[in-house]
Amino acid sequence: MVKGCERGEEIEKDMKRETVMERAAFRCVKVVLLVLLLTAGGGVYGQKPRYNKPKQPTLVRLETNMETNRVTIYFIPAQFHTDYVNAEGTVIYRRKMVDGAEDWEEIGRVPGAGVSNVLPYVDRDADISQGPQAYRLASYSSEGNSAMTDSHETMFLRCTYDSCRDEVHLTWNDYKGWDNKFTQYLVCEVNSGSIIQESNYIATIANAPGYRTEFKKEQLKRESTYYYAVQIQRTPEEGERFPDGKPRYDCWSNKISFSTRKLIKPRLVIDSVMGQAGANRVLYTIDAAAKVKQFELISRRDTTAGPTMWTTLDTFEDKSQGLTIDASEGVNSTSRNYLLRAIDACDQEVSRSHDLNSMVVRITAKEDHNYITFNKLLVPPGSQPEYRLHRIIERNGEDVDEELKVFVGDSEPLEYEDPTDLPSFRGMNFLAKYRYYVKVRELPSGKSGIDRGRSAVDSCFVEPKIVLPTAIAPRPTDGGPTAEGKRMEFKPLSSGTTPYEITIYNRAGQVIFHKENEPWTGRLPNGQYAPAGAYVYNVKLKAVGYKTIEQTGSLMVVYPIK
Repeated sequence: MVKGCERGEEIEKDMKRETVMERAAFRCVKVVLLVLLLTAGGGVYGQKPRYNKPKQPTLVRLETNMETNRVTIYFIPAQFHTDYVNAEGTVIYRRKMVDGAEDWEEIGRVPGAGVSNVLPYVDRDADISQGPQAYRLASYSSEGNSAMTDSHETMFLRCTYDSCRDEVHLTWNDYKGWDNKFTQYLVCEVNSGSIIQESNYIATIANAPGYRTEFKKEQLKRESTYYYAVQIQRTPEEGERFPDGKPRYDCWSNKISFSTRKLIKPRLVIDSVMGQAGANRVLYTIDAAAKVKQFELISRRDTTAGPTMWTTLDTFEDKSQGLTIDASEGVNSTSRNYLLRAIDACDQEVSRSHDLNSMVVRITAKEDHNYITFNKLLVPPGSQPEYRLHRIIERNGEDVDEELKVFVGDSEPLEYEDPTDLPSFRGMNFLAKYRYYVKVRELPSGKSGIDRGRSAVDSCFVEPKIVLPTAIAPRPTDGGPTAEGKRMEFKPLSSGTTPYEITIYNRAGQVIFHKENEPWTGRLPNGQYAPAGAYVYNVKLKAVGYKTIEQTGSLMVVYPIK
């Protein structure tokens, strides 16, 4: 029994030994077969590949950096496949333009293949601020390179800033590479700093029929700096899973910035308006730092119906210009208001001066005086006007300029009565031409006065008037006027000049008196008093400097009743 058991144990051991040997042999065969397959022709399983180039890699997405302007390319290297030659790595190509034609240049290689991980490659020479950056990939091997993948292209953002309308128009190209399977574009804006991020978005453009890669922003703030960028986002479609497990892909455009129009308000001042015969000399000052398109001097006049509309008197670009002469019709007869404007490149007014009006003197000649009035000067709040009325009279061949009166403020009427039969002129030869003008100043509170101009000189001719008595009483009883109020002698009673000539005729037309600068006392040539009754006179005023004034009429000779 024991031997039988021992024999059975030996048989069992032999069987186990054979099984082990068979298994070892089988493993050896498998190894040999695998080696043969691997060395048979380059395929994964030893069979000859159908294609003599490696399989293409997969370009997953592009990622940009707005601060460095660089691009990172994310891709999956080529997988091994029996139909393809085994890849050894991935070639990165970037688009370049040669004579207007598209070409692709190799910018780098990443060794390794057969893995399913998403790998990055940073293009440190890229510059997304210069235009769209496009990339394609290929696998390389000892047998050659695969065909290139379709391209992915970054977005390039452009803007057109309309400073006149205070608006910006943004445009950009589509991100290329996802077969238009993006979700949305986000337009981001920053105007207080330069950090662009998703929280700064001001518009969303969804992937819907008819979408446009453009956006317009209106009512931009002036004197501000704006930054813009556009982000594209892609989320997985239903049932889709991104190879790197990300919940969303996104890519930024380049960042652009610009400064909006500054509020340039050059200081403009109408300094003075100087009147002269037939014109006004308008003097002004323009800020030397002014940067505008042009300047306009505009004016309007006052009429009895009110002020007229502003009209352009002068247009110029030279900011050093300081004088315009207004010789328009009636410039000395009505007051004119003047105002200077600065016009920018948008044909918009950006600055204007204060109004300043011209001064106009008006004269009304009365029998024994001239009545002078003039208009008010426009002054800003806090100031008051000062007027100095002047008269010019020619004496003995020379002009005598005298200040007649000073008016301060507008509390009293701007008028003056100037006597024309002045005692100082009696017995003197002078021209009967009176000329008047007004000098004006602005008196700001607490400051020294500012000259604002003067009127043109207005003049009038005061012709000597022959004021004669209508009757005389040659024989008074008391040495003065008679009881009837008659005068004792016949002569001009008042005039602005001395020389005169008197001729008296009786009823028969005979000359009974003819003298120069002597009154007729009622006596005849024989020394007797003329009989009471009517007589004819002829009186001539012959002052130097104006024409002879002649007057003929009748007078009565009467005697007091005793």
